Amino acid sequence: MIDTLFYTIWRDIYLRKYVRNQIFRNKTKVATLEYLYFNHQYLALLSDDDKRTFNINVYLYINVSEIDEYIEYKNKYNINIIDILHCEDWISFDHLPIQGLRKLIFVIDDSFRDSGCKLPDSIEELVLAYSEDSEYNDQFDRILDSLPRNLKILSLPTDFKFTKQCVLPETLQDLDYNSNRDSLCHLVVPQDDVARNRVFEKCIMEAESIRDLEWLKDKTWIRKCHIVGEQSITVPKNVISSHIRELLVYNRNVVFEQEAIPASLEFVYFCTEMMVTQGMLPNGLKIFYHQSFKQPLEPGLIPDSIETLLLNYYNHPLSPNALPKHLKVFEAPLFNQELSHQSLPTSLNVLSLRAFTGSFSSVGPLDHLRTVKIQILNQSISTLLSNVKDIYLQFESIGSGVTLLNTVIEKLKINSTSRSPLSLPINFFPASLKHLDISNIQIKSHGIINDGCVSVISNQEINHSFIPSSVTNITINKKN
Repeated sequence: MIDTLFYTIWRDIYLRKYVRNQIFRNKTKVATLEYLYFNHQYLALLSDDDKRTFNINVYLYINVSEIDEYIEYKNKYNINIIDILHCEDWISFDHLPIQGLRKLIFVIDDSFRDSGCKLPDSIEELVLAYSEDSEYNDQFDRILDSLPRNLKILSLPTDFKFTKQCVLPETLQDLDYNSNRDSLCHLVVPQDDVARNRVFEKCIMEAESIRDLEWLKDKTWIRKCHIVGEQSITVPKNVISSHIRELLVYNRNVVFEQEAIPASLEFVYFCTEMMVTQGMLPNGLKIFYHQSFKQPLEPGLIPDSIETLLLNYYNHPLSPNALPKHLKVFEAPLFNQELSHQSLPTSLNVLSLRAFTGSFSSVGPLDHLRTVKIQILNQSISTLLSNVKDIYLQFESIGSGVTLLNTVIEKLKINSTSRSPLSLPINFFPASLKHLDISNIQIKSHGIINDGCVSVISNQEINHSFIPSSVTNITINKKN
């Protein structure tokens, strides 16, 4: 019956094509010239429209010494991504296929030279990179002088600097490049009605002075700014442009005046030991990372609009209501202080306190939690998770007598970070558990996994006699 149904469907050309495209949707097949030679008849079944519509990619890695062989190959049009490694010789772009090729990656050596021919206009994504230990190659300029007219994404190495005007195609949707004002000022961005509102999400401006920040005022296509260098900078109000959404500060000598950080920012990351003062961070900010936050956390210091907060090196007591009331993700890798009532907001989805060995008994239930990362799991975890049905737990060790029996958890994923697998006691799991996923955890006896559980995933072997009859799906993913 099954065979008859299969062949009935497979004989239908439309259904056969539909099934094929669904199987390969959003997938990339990495190929070599040898693979192309023996499998070209199968790759040819995927049309250019199929590849574009269903995001199907055939990715060819090739050395420049193989270019001639590839160009002579009659089925080269089956490839839509080419990665040319170590371009250390002369190459003629006009021999590249003009049909089907959508992405081209060049890793260029110092000695690379091109013939001056234009890249195929079918290319929508172009990635240019230097090979290891290579330096600036003026052939970059020749390639950039005549970019494909349908180009949508352009990626350039950080150490490349524009020294002359470069007109970007009107079709360009993103520029993956971070550099300073001296380089970015050479870019000519289209100013038609469509392009005027275009944003290059991956383009980053590296600012070293107030002048650099002021230059960004009308560069609305740049949304990310990194303040770098070692020069002392005092940033006054209204200097950081309102269209900037991401600000990273690497310069330890930066001082922000009151309201200097605009409310339009969504993400701020201090990568130095910068002191945070009351009112420095605007209300409206969504994400705040601090690489070296060592000061006490006072109420109001972090605005209530913050939803994701990372405080590296923070290890002071958490006062009630010091954290933003709408906080969803809180990470403090070195925190190991006593927690009091209302020190953690009930809005939390992710709590990562990887050095924490204390108790959550004073915190009470946090019903929105989906991830908890701590060092030692003790019995107070059952209070924290008393109303949670789906949770991921990560810990290094587990205290004696710990149980989740009184929780309502139905889906549980556990990862032990200890050097050797941990053993769990009987009655550790709740009676409500349906789906269990454990890593670096050993099940050593019958009765540990509850009767009623239907699926188990583990990276350790489990004796089948230790698995209840209710389990219908077992997956063992052993690590190498």
